[in-house]
Amino acid sequence: NVCEKRFRSQYNLNRHTRVHTGEKPFGCGVCSKRFSQPGDLERHTKVHTGERPFVCDVCGKTFSQKIHLNKHMRVHTREKPFGCGVCSKRFLQPENLKKHMRVHTGEKPFGCDVCGQRYKRNAHLKSHTRVHTGEKPFGCGVCSKRFSQLGDLKKHQRVHTGEKPFNCDVCGKKFSRKESLKRHRRVHLGETMFDCGERCTSQGDLRSYEGTVALALNVSPVQSKLEEEQDAERLGAHQVQDTVINQNAVLPADVLQVLVIKEEVPHEWSPSMDQQDP
Repeated sequence: NVCEKRFRSQYNLNRHTRVHTGEKPFGCGVCSKRFSQPGDLERHTKVHTGERPFVCDVCGKTFSQKIHLNKHMRVHTREKPFGCGVCSKRFLQPENLKKHMRVHTGEKPFGCDVCGQRYKRNAHLKSHTRVHTGEKPFGCGVCSKRFSQLGDLKKHQRVHTGEKPFNCDVCGKKFSRKESLKRHRRVHLGETMFDCGERCTSQGDLRSYEGTVALALNVSPVQSKLEEEQDAERLGAHQVQDTVINQNAVLPADVLQVLVIKEEVPHEWSPSMDQQDP
């Protein structure tokens, strides 16, 4: 009467009506789980007994349910029966297709209760919550360091193993982290990511360059706001001093091109003061 489905026997109709009523008359004698069908209860009891009667003929892995064996067999056959209707990707399992569809729909059903940030996968939300809880469940077996993400632990372990899985395809140099390889590739590509008048391939090169200019002028390199505040606390107050250029300094040619040297440089001097007076 609810969905107009028809059945050959009253028994099958009674089984079906539980879909609509939510009735679960079959309870597990070990835990509190209940089921609408006796077959579902029978399959569930194998969780407690440890019975795994379904065996893979290829690798010997055992399963408690035949449906799990059937899903597993696709690992060996490489069958991917579940295809995306938007792009050409195919998947072994229907749940993987469901997760993939969120790439196209933009759906983010998993939200953080603390900051409201949303994610496409529950696993990503669980990883994010550790930012708030400070939990670090992944510990290094060699030293005492702990990490909130498994990926960070794997990266750290290369410090102990010396493993360098990322190779430069140009010069063959090896790196323990992918980010280090990306930075290194800029040397070959001539890519410049940071600019202060002199183009540098890494932020470290940029800081070194600024330090060279400051040293040649006999002034301190530009400090970050935090460093300035720390210095102010140590000294009690900023001491204003006129810094005179070291006239004997030999400056690089490119520095001479971008700097207008005055008789005196104020204490606020930074590499950005390279514009000529109007």
